[in-house]
Amino acid sequence: MKNDYDICYFNHESHGKMVERLKSFGFKGAYFLIKFTNKNDFEKYLNDFKNSEAKDLGCKSCVLIETDKPGNIQKICQQVKGKVDIVVVRGLNEDVFRKASETKGVGMITGFIDKENKLLVDYVTMNFCKENNVAVNFGFSELLQREGVGRAHFAKEMFEAAKIARKRKAPLMVSSLAANEWELRGKSEIEAFRKVLGLI
Repeated sequence: MKNDYDICYFNHESHGKMVERLKSFGFKGAYFLIKFTNKNDFEKYLNDFKNSEAKDLGCKSCVLIETDKPGNIQKICQQVKGKVDIVVVRGLNEDVFRKASETKGVGMITGFIDKENKLLVDYVTMNFCKENNVAVNFGFSELLQREGVGRAHFAKEMFEAAKIARKRKAPLMVSSLAANEWELRGKSEIEAFRKVLGLI
């Protein structure tokens, strides 16, 4: 993936505003995550995304698999094969992330710290990410959404994840991971976040 592309959630209601803001920040494009709940709903949202695509910004479609069952990953990968640019997995436990890092067709993992600020990836998972070229994405909005003391604990786990990823030389990404136009961040802020995590 290109460094001048951001990674965001697809939000039909604010997609146009997000595209305009991304362009104002100087991005050449963005990868938009469309959550997979079931095949029919996913295809509807994918069609909405394609119909709202901006001609002067490189908009790429991604499926977001969010699950607590490792077996769901391969099943969904087969259902969306050839329909999206990237398969992204947000696991709800360690086993899902381990499976995602091993599964052919998965291109990225993200959101690997749970609501209790427990880190859900380890050295073995990061090794598989390196071997299978699965990008490890750190989302700035995830830090913004934590409050008070919880934010400090979350940041600590995020630093730990970055440390493990660096040691295992897994492919690394930093993005806004925005759900709306207000969560988007400019290139300089994302670059500063990357530096804070020690990724450059």
